[in-house]
Amino acid sequence: MKPTLTKVTTDGVTFFTDVALFASTGIRVAFSARHGGISPRPYATLNLGNHVADDLGNVAINRQRLCSALALSDVARGRLNSAQQVHGVHVEHALDQVHEFPDTDALVTDRTDIPLLLCFADCVPIIVVDPATPAIGVIHSGWRGTLDRIACHAVKELQEAYHSEPGDLIAYIGPYIGLHNFTIGNDIGLQFAAIFDTINPRNIITTTEESVNLDLGTVIEETLVETGVRACNIHNMHIDTVRHVDDFFSYRAEDQVTGRFGALGCICS
Repeated sequence: MKPTLTKVTTDGVTFFTDVALFASTGIRVAFSARHGGISPRPYATLNLGNHVADDLGNVAINRQRLCSALALSDVARGRLNSAQQVHGVHVEHALDQVHEFPDTDALVTDRTDIPLLLCFADCVPIIVVDPATPAIGVIHSGWRGTLDRIACHAVKELQEAYHSEPGDLIAYIGPYIGLHNFTIGNDIGLQFAAIFDTINPRNIITTTEESVNLDLGTVIEETLVETGVRACNIHNMHIDTVRHVDDFFSYRAEDQVTGRFGALGCICS
């Protein structure tokens, strides 16, 4: 099944989802936009992150609004799993009731009605789906996680825990800070160039003697292919959160004070 994402708005909540995947397998994947919630500025309006200064009551309502818009069951809405993200490579297995895992940047599960939610504002959101098992993984990949191949760690967990075959996996890369807006020091750029083959003029630009610009999503595509995911099964939205800050939260474009949009995966019963 070739992955694709369609923009949908339900009850004012806007998200991107694979309609065909849900229809054929019951697996819901979604990248939320920033519209349809109740949070005030600077978190307006569908802030899903509970680690910013937004009121936690607002966050809870926003998360439930997203779950409702995605047509998740009442059981699933009461089992939402998330994490305290720290730019590491730790992967946790979501097995039961609602939980927020500490020091975790990827969640995987093969259980039904256990939604996995991670939050973003420029870092790269990734959802990996095994329609056959079924199993899913949701991944938070900033530059540190990308350099340390967190996507590979998550795929290996799917293989080891649920016997997923990488060639059967479907991967979705959501909105993230794009090539022309993500600047890193030359020292970090050299670390990427030493590891990844895709560091070339297509996805890296030398801006000054001290810095370069990098396309993290392309690097993640390479990582996924190295783990055995077929390139034709990877869908990269190529939406720059900085350029599209009206629709997605951007830590860099909004002076480091903003909300978080979400990447959510759920195997629905």
